[in-house]
Amino acid sequence: MRPLGFFIRLSLISLALLSIAQIGAAHIVAALLPAIRAEVEALDDNISISSLDLTQDGLSKVVRMQANLVMPVYTQHYVVYPRGWRPHTSGGYQVMLNARSVLESSLILLIAILSWPHRTLRELMARLSIALPLVTLLIGIETPFELLGNFTHAVLRDVDPHAFQASFAWDKFLDGGGNFVFAVAAAALAIKWAAPDPARLLRRSNSRSAPYAPASTPPKAI
Repeated sequence: MRPLGFFIRLSLISLALLSIAQIGAAHIVAALLPAIRAEVEALDDNISISSLDLTQDGLSKVVRMQANLVMPVYTQHYVVYPRGWRPHTSGGYQVMLNARSVLESSLILLIAILSWPHRTLRELMARLSIALPLVTLLIGIETPFELLGNFTHAVLRDVDPHAFQASFAWDKFLDGGGNFVFAVAAAALAIKWAAPDPARLLRRSNSRSAPYAPASTPPKAI
């Protein structure tokens, strides 16, 4: 593999996919919102989501979640009641996530598997078929946890900001480069699993390079 050729291929594929994402990302993210909402509610039964939508925030599209606690949360020193639970309180909590981050890992995965050299079209198609469930997995372990982590942080920020919050710690890990690590690891798995068996390639190569041996003719009887 020539480094210059790979770099050019990587640049062109990255430009193409990022351009496509720029046009269609909002529609894809909007279609994913019901599944994301269902996963957030499954992860934490003490959250009541009033709305989860895609909205404009300045120049960027963001995923906005408006939610509230179902029951009080007890920390080491405090009790946090749902908004509206006690007198003179109302409303809920709002967290936002940049819409581009929902598809960021998926884009890195697709760029990697399309840019890495492949021997045949069949191998490339195998990579793409393996990548589809991996894309679902990446979105599932990132976006819902990020929303839940930010919600938990919003709930506890004013009363116990130093309390350990597992979902918020996971969110910070992803923001710190964890999503890139997962995307590259998923791409490596797809490339490895789709690669042809080396033993089969060696046998095929040997069969093609074997010298032609003409059939021997039996000696003539005298």
